[in-house]
Amino acid sequence: MHFLRKYLLFSFFAALLLSVSLSAQTANTQPTPVQTAFQQGLSSFNAGRFDEAGEFFKKVISLQPNTPAAYFNLGLCHSRQKRNAEALAAFQEAVRVKPDYVEALIQLGNSYDYLGKLDDAVVTYKKALAIEPNNGNAYFELGVAYYGGKKYQEALESLQQSLKFKPESHNTHLKLGQTYAALNRDDEALLSFKEAVRLKPDFSLAFKEMGTSYNRKKNFSQAIAAFQEAIRLVPSYADAHLGLGNSYYNNKQYTEAITPYQAAVKNSPQWATAHEFLADSYYNLKRYTEAKTEYLETLKINPKNTNAVFNLGKTLAWLGDTQGALAQKDALATFDNAKAQELATWLTSIAPKANNAAPDTSMYPTLAKLSAYVPPQKPSEVKDAYDYRLQSNSPVPPTKIDAFICDVWLLMNMDLKLAGIKENIVSVLDVNQVLNFYLTSDFGKLRGYRPWTHQNFVKSLTVEQRKALSQEVVKYMSANGVKEAADAKKIIASTK
Repeated sequence: MHFLRKYLLFSFFAALLLSVSLSAQTANTQPTPVQTAFQQGLSSFNAGRFDEAGEFFKKVISLQPNTPAAYFNLGLCHSRQKRNAEALAAFQEAVRVKPDYVEALIQLGNSYDYLGKLDDAVVTYKKALAIEPNNGNAYFELGVAYYGGKKYQEALESLQQSLKFKPESHNTHLKLGQTYAALNRDDEALLSFKEAVRLKPDFSLAFKEMGTSYNRKKNFSQAIAAFQEAIRLVPSYADAHLGLGNSYYNNKQYTEAITPYQAAVKNSPQWATAHEFLADSYYNLKRYTEAKTEYLETLKINPKNTNAVFNLGKTLAWLGDTQGALAQKDALATFDNAKAQELATWLTSIAPKANNAAPDTSMYPTLAKLSAYVPPQKPSEVKDAYDYRLQSNSPVPPTKIDAFICDVWLLMNMDLKLAGIKENIVSVLDVNQVLNFYLTSDFGKLRGYRPWTHQNFVKSLTVEQRKALSQEVVKYMSANGVKEAADAKKIIASTK
């Protein structure tokens, strides 16, 4: 569809009609009914009352049937209300009455385009150009029609012709940039977008398109800057928020991608792509519960989104829902059997097993801090067993969270000798004793995979954070047990 269409109410012919009417008024002292109805139509149109304006122009037509400007303006009233078939009929009448009515031919071409009749649109624009070869608007609309039909080379030539006659048209520079981009000529596209914003500094659409081209060129810093400017100009611009998220995502900045993707969802709640891309970011951050929610939202909008079904299956597997994952495989088979087979292969040969699946860190925000925690510099004689095992290629627990859980379990049993505990039956009070042991014991009395790191991590937390940590440890152990080091080396590499 065309963008930024021009509704040319005050055409040359409308102005001509009014001047003739005013001349007649000088002799008669009173406006005629035709003049009055036409003027009322103009006033209503300018006030945005398009139905009312249309009725006045119909009155003009009933009183003076061969008035091309009345048909033209009636067509504009219909176009503004997206009644494209009715607009088409009105513009056809304008052209029938006055075959060389260039503005009516251009709008007739637009109506054909809106109705998906691109070939008819092209023919009509060319008729306008045959009458007025230097009409930049006609070349612009012809270029837009070619672009809509994916005839990008023809679009390029038409838009370049338009700029010969209207070099200061920011819209034409924008469309030329979009055409270059469609031809994978991003350097030239960027020049056009920059010219568009030079001519119109608050042109948010041009900044958004600029960001898209920079993103394709993997110039992520420039892409981010362009998208941010588009958003500054139009804070609710969902496309620009999505583009900003894409730039972060493609640069593997998954955490940074979440906020703009959330903004895209907020501003366009029924946009399946925004939900899907947000889910992908959560997935890459191993925030599987949130990923699941967004994939499900995607599928509410588009149930046959192949990637969403596929990735939901993987997400459910990571969450330990094997039956749910298999159900997604079966759903996928109903419309994309090849992808269903790929998911089946992943589920049988790659998917995590229940005893070594990576945790959904969104459920354990305090525990999750361990993944990025860097302890103080160790004394030269100190080395955590975990680090030694990694360097010697020996097994370690699946994740750093699991290493902490193993150490907590070890201290409960070997040092505190707590009675009546099981992996899935520990209390907050039990965990509090371990945390207090970390706080009060000399490092030399600690044991486990990462005693130095874990002691300093516990000490770095506030009282409130330690309370949350105790609750999360209980919750984690109840859901996942204690995952020791067997066959876990390859998994930790994929969860860093």
